[in-house]
Order: sequence, then structure tokens, then C-alpha cells
Amino acid sequence: MLAVAPVLLLLLAALLTWLLALIKLRPGSIWLITAVMSTAAWGLTLVIGVISPEPLIISDWLPGPHNFTSLIFSWHAQNWAIGFLIITLLTAVIFSEAKHLDSPDYIRKISGSLYLSAFALLAVMAGSPLSFVVAWSLIDLFEFGVLSVLM
Repeated sequence: MLAVAPVLLLLLAALLTWLLALIKLRPGSIWLITAVMSTAAWGLTLVIGVISPEPLIISDWLPGPHNFTSLIFSWHAQNWAIGFLIITLLTAVIFSEAKHLDSPDYIRKISGSLYLSAFALLAVMAGSPLSFVVAWSLIDLFEFGVLSVLM
């Protein structure tokens, strides 16, 4: 479960960003909470690179006998570097978004960045073809949803 902790933390941060915007909290406070949570996810990813946690394996979640039925999300030296770069870029984007706090679509931008980075981390952590397809489908569905709302 520790393997997907940064993803869960980013998803929680995105959800919390939307909820805080719905209760009309000040944009600066929302930005601060989001920056703290993304920095925590960055630090957790750094720790994961050192300790190499056990992979998350979800098996037999489809009925019937099928090939490629297990979802595997794991960290190893090659994909950790890419995942660390993704979360570092996210943290830099969130820190640089502080100058756009007064824009009307600020919450959409920052939560969209959090969601896309979380799904990108899942795609990087994919240890089986099925888990990669599921993660990539989540990215596509989210992009379709964002584009349909913005257009």
C-alpha cells in the first residue's frame, strides 16, 4: 500500500482543493494546503526511492479465467526516476501557480494538475500491461472530462 501512497495523497489533495473551493475558502489558503500536500507527496516519493516498498498487486478482480488479470503497481530504479521527475514538476507548477490566484479558473488548473500527475504516476508504476492500460485510460478519461468542461 505504501507503493501507491503518493498517488493517494495527490488524489486526496485534488479532492480537498475542490471541497475547499466549494466552501469559499480564500484562494491563498487553498494554494498553501495544496502546496503542502504536493510537497509531502514529493517527500514521500523520495522516501519510496530509498526504501523500495513492496508492490501493490490486485489479482483476481475480474470474473472468470482471463489472461493478464492482475494489476501490479511497483517502484524500481528505472520508473522511480521518472515518477520523481513527474512529482517534482508538479510541485514546481503548484509553486509557480501562486501568481494566478486571482484568475477564475485557478482551482480547475491546480486540481487538474494534481489529478493528471496522480494518474501519470500510476502509469509509470504499472508493472503489467493491464495496469498500464487502466492507468492510461484514467488519464484519457480525465483529459476528456477536462476538455469537455473547458470547451
